Amino acid sequence: MQDNPTAIEAHRLEGDSRLGRLARLLAAVLAVQIFFWGVFNPVFIQPDTDAVEFIDVTSLSAARLESPELQGIAKAQFRETQIESSLHFPRGYHGLRAGFALTQVPSSGLALLDQNGGSNTRIYVNGQVLSGEGRMALPDVTYHGLTKQIIRIPPGLLRPGTNTIDHIRTYDIPQLAGNLPLLLGEYDAVSNAFGWKNFLLGSGQIISLTVGCVLALLVLVALLRSENKAFLSWLFLLTAIWSLRSHFYLWAEIPLHGFARGFYYAFITLFLSACWPILIDQWSGKPLRYFKPLVLAIFAVAASAIAAMLLLVQGDRSWDEATDLLDQAGMLFMALMLARMVWHFWTVREDRHWEAAILITLGMLVAIFLFNIMVWGRNTPYLTLSQPLFLLAFAVAFFSRNFRLFQSSAQINTLLQAQLDARTAELEEAHAREKAFVRLEAHGQERQRIMRDMHDGLGSSLMSMLMMAKRGKAQPEDYAEGLQQVIDEMRLMIDSMDSVGESLASALAIFRKRVVPRARAAGFDCVWEQDRATPLPEYGPRTILQIFRILQEAYTNALKHSGGDRISIAIKASEDPAFAVVIAVTDNGTGIARRSGRGRGLDNMQARAATIGGRLAIEHGETGTTVRLEIPHGDEAQAIADRRAD
Repeated sequence: MQDNPTAIEAHRLEGDSRLGRLARLLAAVLAVQIFFWGVFNPVFIQPDTDAVEFIDVTSLSAARLESPELQGIAKAQFRETQIESSLHFPRGYHGLRAGFALTQVPSSGLALLDQNGGSNTRIYVNGQVLSGEGRMALPDVTYHGLTKQIIRIPPGLLRPGTNTIDHIRTYDIPQLAGNLPLLLGEYDAVSNAFGWKNFLLGSGQIISLTVGCVLALLVLVALLRSENKAFLSWLFLLTAIWSLRSHFYLWAEIPLHGFARGFYYAFITLFLSACWPILIDQWSGKPLRYFKPLVLAIFAVAASAIAAMLLLVQGDRSWDEATDLLDQAGMLFMALMLARMVWHFWTVREDRHWEAAILITLGMLVAIFLFNIMVWGRNTPYLTLSQPLFLLAFAVAFFSRNFRLFQSSAQINTLLQAQLDARTAELEEAHAREKAFVRLEAHGQERQRIMRDMHDGLGSSLMSMLMMAKRGKAQPEDYAEGLQQVIDEMRLMIDSMDSVGESLASALAIFRKRVVPRARAAGFDCVWEQDRATPLPEYGPRTILQIFRILQEAYTNALKHSGGDRISIAIKASEDPAFAVVIAVTDNGTGIARRSGRGRGLDNMQARAATIGGRLAIEHGETGTTVRLEIPHGDEAQAIADRRAD
């Protein structure tokens, strides 16, 4: 069995195209990976810091306060404590006192790095206020404690020897927090070492929020003007929710307090996590039927449970239980996101290389996040801190692929013309490739047809002559008749490859040109009757060749066996609607009717008519014999011939 050359060529071209797509995707993934690990991570996530010599804290004590002022500190009973990262703090005011010693006061003062949380904080150094924005008193507290900066302790508040820092925190809901060390060091050294981190935690947050709002606005404009609203809707929701979450940390004067504010934070954080897997599903272009409903159902269940904890129960452990559920739901959403990505890239040949590279890198960070949570029980900063980058990069990649902004009409026309030329070249190349495929397929089919025809026609005639020669009983006229059949068969095959194979009309014209002179030379009057108003259907070469052979056999039988002197060939429309054309070959003799048996020639005609779905009838009468061939409509005849050939 030989391979189909068309299939081989198509497979080769498809393989080349697949390798090209894979190479471009791998190059894009490599570029994104190099940028993330070589640029973004060391600059924005884990920037290198110079070594700083911190001052040892010699004592650490904690107390519950009645009020968030010096009077509350003075009345409090401070007890020695240890550095702990997980303590339960009831709603109210809490103090942390740290003692340290200086041999001399640095001229630039000291830098204080506060790692402790709280709704709001106030810091005193040696009884003098150092920092404390907004309001500390419950219930109308402000939330300046969420912003972290390098706090400078001026030399005037310090003294050689023992110094004391009193750190007051307000918690408006009970929660798990910690008594973490206060990091102290010479201001210039700390400022130089942590200046970039200080910028990221301060002005960087404002810049990030601004970028998020602008990006959300651009996506909204695109959403209103685009037809692809499903994907852009979720991209807008994701950018908007991300902006709201960034704004939450900067919104010190938020009108919500206590558990209501906690629920607001939990809701937007949970919805942000739920948006990612749905966005990936919509971006794929082939959203899974039940994927989005599944994600939204999980979100609804988790949001309802968190709402019940924070808005109805409001117990001492409600916030901690809500944040645990928030983390678990977030992990589930990240797992769904990763699974959806893997399924897409496994089942779809992706041509959006940059967007795919960004998503693959994000999926890798999700996998790292899930692995560290499940195996080591700790989080890594990569996923949390890089979400803004991936959201921005993904949006930029999408817009660069779909929109051309801020360009003049001339630039746009030039760009469109270049794209049109490139597309035209691609189409011409594809058309040429398709023509080559069709040519190869046609040549293969034609070779197979010629081989079958040679076997059925020439082979059969030559084999008959060979058997006659071996038996030694044939007469010269028998050899002449056999050679004439071989010549006729060769002509039929040649005609089927030339103009006769083009249409039935061409075949009948050539048949008429050959048989009329031959009949008259044999002493027969040959009459050709054709209704010009009868449309002749279009048939393939295989069908026309079979029609040609049937007519040739009927005509030859009339010449050899009829005993008459007149042959008529009539072509007209069939009266049976199941057939298109009827062709009748009639003689005025009685030779065929008087021959004993049907003979192989008549059987061959019946068989050939059956191969094209035709109907053959032989009518004998006192005035002659008629061979009537009815041919079906073009599509039906060709379909039957193709099936028989296969």
